[in-house]
Amino acid sequence: MSSYEDFYNKLESSYANGEITQADYVDGLQNAYDSILDNLQAVQDLDKEMLEYYGNTLDLAEDELSKYTD
Repeated sequence: MSSYEDFYNKLESSYANGEITQADYVDGLQNAYDSILDNLQAVQDLDKEMLEYYGNTLDLAEDELSKYTD
């Protein structure tokens, strides 16, 4: 998360020092926000895939155990 914090601090400093316009500042904030949302979505997608994989693995293990216990 420090990269977002670094980006924000640099953006804030640039705006405070008059190096960028308010529009550029807002665009930078929007880009950072969009990037964070994209990363969160990727984490949620990965979590969903891992749960599905885990469920499938348990099903396969149960099938294998059933072969030996039946």
